[in-house]
Amino acid sequence: MLVKKIDSEWMPSEKKDLKVGDTIEITDPKDLILQGKAVAVTKEGAEISAYELYNVVTRDERKDFEEYLKIKKQKSLEEQLKKENEELKKTPAEVVQTVEVVTPLSYQELLKKAQDKGIWKVGMTKRQLEEALK
Repeated sequence: MLVKKIDSEWMPSEKKDLKVGDTIEITDPKDLILQGKAVAVTKEGAEISAYELYNVVTRDERKDFEEYLKIKKQKSLEEQLKKENEELKKTPAEVVQTVEVVTPLSYQELLKKAQDKGIWKVGMTKRQLEEALK
């Protein structure tokens, strides 16, 4: 099988002066490929992944795949943000802030409201009236 040298520390016994990127014919390159020292190539020079050959993912292929997934996720998030941004631009948000000023009622006012609603009892405190009127 034709392999391309990718690890500078690997020196094949058949050809000691083989440089990184050069190709050589090896009969059983499985260990070299799985260890990441060489990569299988076609006669045209196209790389063949270890996964295609042996159904095993090498470290370099795993790193490449993880990088691909990160990029894909990043693009997906960017697209999602663009869509949300466009939707927000289409419908201008009207922010209306209303401040409700609450003035506490006196005991006499609370007493009158409680009597009007029929919930007043003799001896109720201001706090009991406020709770009853909630």
